[in-house]
Amino acid sequence: MLNFMTESSKNFEETPTIGSFNLGNSKNSFEAIYEQAHDLMMSYNIDPKIDINNMIKQDAIMEQYKDALLDQLKNDAAEYDSKSDSGRYSSLYEQTATMFDNCRDDLIAESTRVGQLLPIKAVDFPVLIKQNLALASKDIIQTEVTKSPIIKKHIERRWIVDKKTGKRWEYPQCFFNDDWKEAYAAGKGTPIDKKPVTLPCFNYSIPEKLCSTSSDPTREFLNHNIKITKVNTKAVPAHGNPGDADYTPAVEAAEIPVDMRVNLSDGTWLGGTIRDAEGNIIDVITGTCDFMNNVVSLSSAAGVVASVVFDGYMSNELNERTVTYDRTREEYEWKIEDGFRADIAYSLEELEDAKALMDMDLYKLTYNDLADTLVQMEDNSILQFLDDMYEKYKGVDLDPLGFNPFIREQTFSCDSTTQTVALQSEYIQKMLKFYVDRFVIDILDTAKIENMTFVLYGNPRYISLLDPEINWVVKSGDSVGGVKLNYSYGIMNAGGVKIQVVSTMKYNEISKNKGRHLRFIPYPLSDDQFTFKHYKYTTHILTAQNSGYRAYDRPGGSMTYLMGTTRNTTATIQGIQGAITLTDTPFILSPNP
Repeated sequence: MLNFMTESSKNFEETPTIGSFNLGNSKNSFEAIYEQAHDLMMSYNIDPKIDINNMIKQDAIMEQYKDALLDQLKNDAAEYDSKSDSGRYSSLYEQTATMFDNCRDDLIAESTRVGQLLPIKAVDFPVLIKQNLALASKDIIQTEVTKSPIIKKHIERRWIVDKKTGKRWEYPQCFFNDDWKEAYAAGKGTPIDKKPVTLPCFNYSIPEKLCSTSSDPTREFLNHNIKITKVNTKAVPAHGNPGDADYTPAVEAAEIPVDMRVNLSDGTWLGGTIRDAEGNIIDVITGTCDFMNNVVSLSSAAGVVASVVFDGYMSNELNERTVTYDRTREEYEWKIEDGFRADIAYSLEELEDAKALMDMDLYKLTYNDLADTLVQMEDNSILQFLDDMYEKYKGVDLDPLGFNPFIREQTFSCDSTTQTVALQSEYIQKMLKFYVDRFVIDILDTAKIENMTFVLYGNPRYISLLDPEINWVVKSGDSVGGVKLNYSYGIMNAGGVKIQVVSTMKYNEISKNKGRHLRFIPYPLSDDQFTFKHYKYTTHILTAQNSGYRAYDRPGGSMTYLMGTTRNTTATIQGIQGAITLTDTPFILSPNP
């Protein structure tokens, strides 16, 4: 017998009173939705608390049961998504429906092993729905439902490849550093060596003399854009006296930039007039370029220019210098192990007596307690995982273009007196949003990812400072699918990207003495990159009929033993996170850490 029954009188009745703020269960509460689903099944002469073995084997019945339990969620999803235009809650409905199907499949498989499922197994369905809807962290971290406890993902990477050398440059990362220059050179014609060529020169073969030793001169051809970009002069003493008709000033040895090009109509070099720093003409270079034989001829009129430097590329008309592309897939695998468990043991007599003597439905109370415990544990484990990854990579300097994690940090002072005479509230409202914009842009630019969304999460006392900028979709206390939420979810724009905002008291850094933070996580909107994801598999209530599960303290008793467990895992590849720490915040009424 339950302990509290021995301490209660069967004639004891509570005194009815009027005036409480508690208005009772809403008609759209999950308990009310469950009762409606129960009544629907009863109209088909099926009791979902007892006839679980028959229900799971009938597709039509299970679809009606699922629709009855999830119809309110489907309607709420459409309403809330219309506020945010994000599709977030439609996705939540699809995830919950998938978990419902996963649970049914597992129950069918279990029934083939143990014969008959105990009636209490029917509690799996309301537990998983309440657990999934109440989970605050599902809006903080990308959450997906999997049909297998082993998750395999391919992350595709793209490469530019030099066909001759096999050297590879990651695409598009190479365009954000100097690697693109090597890739560019690999796909161009052979570059002309910029070593000086002594004048005069006659029928000078550029393919033989100024091309890489690895190239075949017989397969190299001059490009029409061949240029002379500088000349080297030698020292020449002055001739005559200033004022004389044949006077020429002295010339010092120098490197002079020029822009000589070829006239394609007759092959002659243009722009050969060479001037010194004062603008005096000191020499004139003339010559021709023979594109048929790939040779040039040049001479200097005054002999002042000692050598010239060619620039440009050989023609790539034979397509012998090209780059190609490659795609590779990196394989990742995560396994969902046994999760956190909570248990309670009832005898059938206790279930019956509690209902008869105390008007207490232990069935309903059990799934409420289990659902709440499972969701709190899953929420906290996800937040702890994010904190652990934050501390792990904080201060670690890795190349973000190599799909490496990195942490960004910023400090914002809420003290307006050193900045402006404006009211503190006005200052914080404008400047904190300005800091958030700059912070988001910094993370985007560091990661070089354009197609990205962000999640901003934190304690309500800090998130509320951004209230005027946030379009709240649901607030704490609102109902989604009949389940009251204990967190708020909204949308704001910052730095040109959409920010999904989550305000939850579960994230309480004051108690951890970590400071006042606004936390940021970016999520790429493509399959080519991956920051964080949470994978959900199933939620179960295990009973005495499941092999190996018994109440350890009553191994010989005929107890109905219930064990609740949820199976999930959190994964990361490029764990990018950021935090803005708020300082000088006496108005928050907690001491600065």
